[in-house]
Amino acid sequence: MPMDRSFTLSEDGSQIKMMIARYNTFIMNKYSNSFETRTNGTIYKDHPFINTVRTMISALELGDLDLVYQQFSDNSLFSDINAPRGTTISIPEEREKVEQILSQYNILSLDEHGYPDLLDYEGDGAEVLSWWIYRLQNIKTSKKVDIFMHLSHSFNTKGKITRQVAYWNGSLLK
Repeated sequence: MPMDRSFTLSEDGSQIKMMIARYNTFIMNKYSNSFETRTNGTIYKDHPFINTVRTMISALELGDLDLVYQQFSDNSLFSDINAPRGTTISIPEEREKVEQILSQYNILSLDEHGYPDLLDYEGDGAEVLSWWIYRLQNIKTSKKVDIFMHLSHSFNTKGKITRQVAYWNGSLLK
């Protein structure tokens, strides 16, 4: 652990008169805590935030993009594993991306895979993790494609989604 120590010496330099140590106590506490079993919140199988994600996915399946984006706060950010690392886009940019996909593919179904979990962190917000199978059909070729989609949604205290991170294989749509 990085530490800064300053010393005051006697006039002849043979003895230490005072030592001042500066270090990050947070790191020391984190190290100490690593020897214990600790919790960091609660995992929920059913919760209103999970219902918000299901509402959003159902609206997407029905093609109601207005209802999709009503589930998000105005300043929500979207990340996609297929984009360069650290890249985020806004609601209008995400909507444009989705509209382009929907101009090329019909949604046959968006099937929940397993069940979503809400991770309610102790004092640090909430995250819904969900898994889906997007069943799509290319409009021009009629070719069907199944895409396994993992989504992570962050929520604010008002129950609106503030961030979406999507993990999926974008090359399946090429």
